[in-house]
Amino acid sequence: MPRPQAPPILETRALGRRFGGLQAVRDVSLTLQVGELHGVIGPNGAGKSTLTNLLSGDLAPTSGTIHLDGRDVTQTSVWRRAGLGIGRSYQRTNIFPALTALENVRLAAQASSRGSVLQAAEARRDLFDAAAGRLDRVGLGWARERLASALSHGAQRQLEIAMALATGPKVLLLDEPLAGMGSEESAEMAGLIRSLAADHAVLLIEHDMDAVFRIADRLTVMVDGAVLASGTPAEIRTSAEVQRAYLGGHA
Repeated sequence: MPRPQAPPILETRALGRRFGGLQAVRDVSLTLQVGELHGVIGPNGAGKSTLTNLLSGDLAPTSGTIHLDGRDVTQTSVWRRAGLGIGRSYQRTNIFPALTALENVRLAAQASSRGSVLQAAEARRDLFDAAAGRLDRVGLGWARERLASALSHGAQRQLEIAMALATGPKVLLLDEPLAGMGSEESAEMAGLIRSLAADHAVLLIEHDMDAVFRIADRLTVMVDGAVLASGTPAEIRTSAEVQRAYLGGHA
C-alpha cells in the first residue's frame, strides 16, 4: 500500500497536449508516490498513451508542468528523464530480438551508466551481474542465454520490464503490459507489477479491468483527454459519474 504522507515523486499540473485542432490531453493533474500502483483507465482515444508519452518525455506538452522529485522536467528530454529516474515500457514490445535476454538488459544498464562500449573488464562484469539480477527480479533468470526472439510474448514483456529496471528508475510507466497475454501469463505479470510497487511509483495503463481493479491502489479514469474521476478502486467501481460516462457511449 502507499506509504503514508509520502511526498509525490511525480506530479503533473494542468498538463495538456494539442495536435492541431485536437486536444488529446487537457488539464490533467495527478500525483504518483513511491509504494503506490496508480492505474489509468478509459476507452480508446481517452488520452492514456499520450499522457504516458508526456510523462516520459517522448512528447512535449503544450500546456502545464511536470515535476519529478521536486524538479521541473516539463521541457527535459526523454534521455535526461530516464537518467533522473523515469523508466517505461511501450504498447509494442521494445527489445533487441537478435540478442540474448542478458545482453538486452546489459545494454539498458550500460546506457543508464553512460559507460563506453570499450569498458574495463571489471565494469563489464558489474553490468552483466546487474543485468542478471534484474532478470531474476522479473522471473527470467532461466532465460539469460535465450535469444529474445525465442521467448514467448509474455516473457518478452517481462524482459522489457527488466530492461526498464536496469536503468535504476524511481518511477515506472507501464503501457498495457498485459496486452495479448493468456490468463496464466497475465496473472504472472500482474503479480510482478504489484510487487514492483513496493519500491517504485508505478503508473499502469491497462484494458484488463479485472486485473487493474485487483492490483491498483488508486485509479484515474480518463475520457476525451481529461480526468473524469480519481480514487480507490472501490470508489471508481461505484462512481455514478463513471458509470454514466461509460453507459453514455464513451466505452
